[in-house]
Amino acid sequence: MVDRMTDNDYIKWFEEIGKEDTAIVGGKTANLGELLKIDMPVPNGFGITTEGYNKFIEDSNIKDKLNSLLESANEDITDLKKIENISGEIKKTINEAQMPEEIKENIIPAFKQLTSEYEEIDTVAIRSSSVQEDMANASFAGQYETILNVKNEQELIDGVKKCWASLFGPRLIQYRARMEIGYEEAEIAVAVQQMLNPICSGVMFTLNPTTGDRTEILLEANWGQGESVVSGSVTPDTILLNKSNLSIKNINVGSKETKTTCTEEGGVIEEEVPEEKRRECCIKQREAQHIGKIGKKIEKHYGTPQDIEWAIIDGVEFPENIFILQCRSETVWSRKDKEEKEKNKKSKKSELADKVATDFSF
Repeated sequence: MVDRMTDNDYIKWFEEIGKEDTAIVGGKTANLGELLKIDMPVPNGFGITTEGYNKFIEDSNIKDKLNSLLESANEDITDLKKIENISGEIKKTINEAQMPEEIKENIIPAFKQLTSEYEEIDTVAIRSSSVQEDMANASFAGQYETILNVKNEQELIDGVKKCWASLFGPRLIQYRARMEIGYEEAEIAVAVQQMLNPICSGVMFTLNPTTGDRTEILLEANWGQGESVVSGSVTPDTILLNKSNLSIKNINVGSKETKTTCTEEGGVIEEEVPEEKRRECCIKQREAQHIGKIGKKIEKHYGTPQDIEWAIIDGVEFPENIFILQCRSETVWSRKDKEEKEKNKKSKKSELADKVATDFSF
């Protein structure tokens, strides 16, 4: 096993952490560590902790400016134009600030170690990992920054700062104000993960996201990187599975006009999908079923339906060609279920109170 750095306030390798470490590395990174614990096929990586973010804010001398700008935003959270301007100013301030050398001295060696482990993987994906992102009462998912195909140290440093800055998007500033989540509570971590160059990728819901049916699993897939599926910029292929036996219930081939691919220089671009590839389902049935099998294991471990990102690489034998990139608890139907249970609970209490009042009436 590769020797990892330990007892470090700013870096935590995935294998060191689990779901109990959300306060340290954010929900996304904590889940990646948890998936490794249960032997899921996750590309390796490390988290840059909330302590690293706090150190940056303190040592770069921008804390007072950020507080002042946020106080101004909170004067009227309905003034979207003003909040957009303040958000832009905060992001500019963070992106232009110098990262403390103490943090660089930990991040850069970890990046070098990670990109040297496998000859064919020499770039990373940088993903924001908020402490509040997967809270049941505050759905922030999809509002944070992700930077793909990062090739060198300067891109790494710039990408980390962009992730930190994304904590202050306009909608997030408004949302936290409404939810009464203070500035000091809104911490952020960052996941740095080995970058795959998949032949296809996408998302999986361990329930039917349209109907809430928990006896079904739905996969959405496109050629290339999964960002086009996550963002909703394409009509993906969809595969509906019976959860109990993983039989295929329905396959719908989407139009898939474009795909996201890595470039040699770093970063990603949108490319047109050739006409013949648009008409072809990008995922094989046995691959879809194996991903569904993985999804069932993850759902069983967490005890709730999951929203999972996956990828399939070329040149590797099945099923070793399948990877899980991240997971989070499904929120829409889970929240509805919780609200329905609370409603039923209140209704039963009310019925009991009425019965007691009737029994003791004279």
